[in-house]
Amino acid sequence: MNKIGLLNLLSLIIGTTLIIIGCITAYLFQKYLFDKYTNKVKNTIDKDSSSKQ
Repeated sequence: MNKIGLLNLLSLIIGTTLIIIGCITAYLFQKYLFDKYTNKVKNTIDKDSSSKQ
């Protein structure tokens, strides 16, 4: 029974680590990769809204 508990603890640690790594990766992609496109999108939206008026 003790070995089953140890394997459950190990799988819990590995699963939690994978989830945390995924969240950190998504955060870094959003912060650094897509940040340079923010101003381009804002400028495009402003141009579209001003041309419709």
